[in-house]
Amino acid sequence: MSVQLTQVAPDVFAHERELALGFGFRLNTRTTIIRRGTDLWVHSPLADDGWYAAAAKLGEVRWLVAPSCLHHMFVGEAAQHFTGAQIAAPGRLLKKKPDLAIDFVMDDGPRPESWPEGIDIVPVAGAGKVAEHLFYDTASRSLVVTDLVFNNERGANWITRMILAVFAPSGRVTRSREWGLMLIKDKKAFSESLAVLSELDLTRIIPAHGNVITDIELAVSVMRTGKPTQTHLLSA
Repeated sequence: MSVQLTQVAPDVFAHERELALGFGFRLNTRTTIIRRGTDLWVHSPLADDGWYAAAAKLGEVRWLVAPSCLHHMFVGEAAQHFTGAQIAAPGRLLKKKPDLAIDFVMDDGPRPESWPEGIDIVPVAGAGKVAEHLFYDTASRSLVVTDLVFNNERGANWITRMILAVFAPSGRVTRSREWGLMLIKDKKAFSESLAVLSELDLTRIIPAHGNVITDIELAVSVMRTGKPTQTHLLSA
């Protein structure tokens, strides 16, 4: 199957497909690829449907990133294909997937020399069960996010639409209610870990689920507090 990657920004590419999560729930999911010279950094790799070959046309995959304990399903499969790639993942994933050969535990020590220059790691504290990490690409001024913010369109079927209506309503920038209800265990640590987002020079936010976000102030507020800013509320 032939796949055409979407260019999101200079040297930033993406591949999207619906991911079946059981019971009829299907969520549009994105793999993001950042190119440095001829080296590729791959965030949240999906199962191969042709994107492996498309990526190979861009360069050589050097890093496969499991950004959280939820987005790791196809990393091992991708590593078997891209044999020259290293795996980066949260430390908590070592317990969940002891068979996954993780080369770089992102929340444990300095970045290895082979890590791409200009891709900064922002660990999300206070929600250890998820152990999500955000990534700031200084060259494109893009923030790559996994599940901390959604920007979904209408779901593919009624089950998907019903679940999204409860947890992450479609048609707007939102944080899943699951964060506030179950995932955040230390609100202070969570908020403090995300304070750096307001200091970043951002042009876009690339979520794993939904459209690319360009309203940075809105997205940062939603990620940190679960709510839009007062300005956005008044203009809604």
